[in-house]
Amino acid sequence: MGDDVTAFAAGTAVASGSVLISGTGAIAAKIIDHRAVATADGFGWQLGDEGSAFCSARAAARAHHPRPRHR
Repeated sequence: MGDDVTAFAAGTAVASGSVLISGTGAIAAKIIDHRAVATADGFGWQLGDEGSAFCSARAAARAHHPRPRHR
């Protein structure tokens, strides 16, 4: 059982619905009968997590700090 199903169960007693987690990581999931049947992202900071705190901070740092020039 992943974070998506656990977070959904912690927030409601119903068996089906959707959940969005956006913190250090990010994932959205469709839950049916307490099982994730479809997900978006949730691949970790190296492969995705668009919308996560890490992703937002990295984008801000890149926007304000130009890449060093190689000589």
